[in-house]
Amino acid sequence: MLVRTQSILVLAFCAISASAQTNISAVASAYPMPSVVLGGNTATVGLTVGYPANLSATSYISGLQLAADFLKFYTAYPNPNDPPEAVLSSVLSSILSKYPQMTGGALGAIVPPLVLATGVIVTGGGQIGVAMGTIPSLTSNSRSPISLQYPSVEPAAKPAN
Repeated sequence: MLVRTQSILVLAFCAISASAQTNISAVASAYPMPSVVLGGNTATVGLTVGYPANLSATSYISGLQLAADFLKFYTAYPNPNDPPEAVLSSVLSSILSKYPQMTGGALGAIVPPLVLATGVIVTGGGQIGVAMGTIPSLTSNSRSPISLQYPSVEPAAKPAN
């Protein structure tokens, strides 16, 4: 069997659709984070953070800085064999504690199934989400900050006779 990995991360944040009567007074940002191992599998991770409106430009944290902080707090987690929810909760709490101007945040992780070269699926995949505080919902049509196409497993071509 042939394992073909398709696209890993598509960042599709919020499409804002507001009527003339809608007032929005919040800011939200979503960023892809470095891939990390969660539950024994490499996970694709996305971070969404919320801010109050009208902060100074220096109060917003860049995606690069958040990615560095994410790796720092992930690496510092004392027991990587804990459930992924515990690891992500700790990392998100640490990020929000470091930046008190943030109103809240969410970490989403997609863990694909672990598939051996023989095509045998060893562990199933899953989606994990952890949210804390207040994150603005800018529209009822908000999209998940991350989406993933799992690896597709196809039978190998039969040899010609």
